[in-house]
Amino acid sequence: MTTTVGVQPDVTRVIAGKEVPLNKLLSFSVKRDEIPIPEENRMDVTSLLIPLIRGSPRDRFDCETFAQNQKLYADLLKDIEWKWIFDGKKLPKRIEKYVKEKYRVTLSPETLTRVGDLASKNIPTTTEYNFDFSTTMHWRGGDFGDPESCFQNSEGKSFGSVAQMEEDGRFLAVRFYKNFGLSDELESKYGINKSTTNHHIVNDDIYLGNARAWIHTGSTEKAFVFNGYGYQTPLVAEITAQYLARAKKTVEVYSGVCNNYSAYMLTDPSIKNNITSCTIPEGGWRGKANGPQVLQFGDLEEYDPDEDDY
Repeated sequence: MTTTVGVQPDVTRVIAGKEVPLNKLLSFSVKRDEIPIPEENRMDVTSLLIPLIRGSPRDRFDCETFAQNQKLYADLLKDIEWKWIFDGKKLPKRIEKYVKEKYRVTLSPETLTRVGDLASKNIPTTTEYNFDFSTTMHWRGGDFGDPESCFQNSEGKSFGSVAQMEEDGRFLAVRFYKNFGLSDELESKYGINKSTTNHHIVNDDIYLGNARAWIHTGSTEKAFVFNGYGYQTPLVAEITAQYLARAKKTVEVYSGVCNNYSAYMLTDPSIKNNITSCTIPEGGWRGKANGPQVLQFGDLEEYDPDEDDY
């Protein structure tokens, strides 16, 4: 039996064509080999590869070398699928093939072993995640692994962008929880009461929030995951995509509300999808919560490279 405290009654919502319950604690096991390689690991691997590909020290300070290294770094991140296994091949073998075909550089067995060690370092051993989907998007800063987020503060005050997203009606939070077990001290230690939304109680075990991300349901066929805290956004997007059985790809988003101006788009894998970027039309927000001080996301106007008029 699941007991939810301080949240809305259970209802459902459609995310990328899939109906999901709201405010209900869900448990889902993710395929470990498909978990995205953490950003720190990717940086370690690219730092190893760049001087081998360039044939010069990565930390040279002349402007030309710096620019070339930056482009190479961007290409490595963009062109490689940063999962341990993809299309049945492990990451070191795919990197070996990519570097040889694109740069005509043969990586030694020792280098490939090092690539594997760096890439697999600190990949989560826990593959079961507990989470819910909710239209409640305001809480105390830190309740869901987001103490430094610009969306909430420690008193539970949310800033204009959260009010705008809630009133717009097309945004959700995906919120993650960790099982802390049975402890009477937890309730007082973490200030849990009927008005707080950072926990679930299941069979007397307390599940406390430890991560979150936002989801924009731009239409019934698509959804966009962005701004992960506690867990990196690629991991949140992968968990959400696997749970919904949806395809996932990165798209550019021209909006101040998205960290790094990018999001992960989830779609039905049977539907052709050539969209690479999104933009925000003027007056895209629904509802009254509007104004120049509010970060913008809004209606998504999609760019499809197959179309002539754009």
